[in-house]
Amino acid sequence: MEIDEKKKVLKQALVNSFVEDSKAYKNTIEFINNDFFNSNINFKYTYDEFCVEFLNQTLLNIENIDIFNYSGGQFFNNFFKFNIYNLQCMLSEKLYKLGYKYDDYYNNSDMKENLDENNNDLF
Repeated sequence: MEIDEKKKVLKQALVNSFVEDSKAYKNTIEFINNDFFNSNINFKYTYDEFCVEFLNQTLLNIENIDIFNYSGGQFFNNFFKFNIYNLQCMLSEKLYKLGYKYDDYYNNSDMKENLDENNNDLF
């Protein structure tokens, strides 16, 4: 599968998931916004803004990470890890634009604890 086809498939899957799994995405956004608030970061994601940024980051990352190349039925595990990576990239970029360092935020945030515990409530 060529990269353009992979992007098309992934984009359609994500757009569908934004509709079908909106509750999970909204929970993720609420979690991030609460974490920002607790970290004294003056920013809140809207649902639309989050979805657009997440989609753009995902389409950018798929150029370098081939989640479609899997073996042994590991696609969903790889996809979950890929989504977490996309989220971290997206938040890193957002915090940089807001004048914060992602490492400082992440190491003191609730997100680190929840991701370290493999919390499946995200996405």
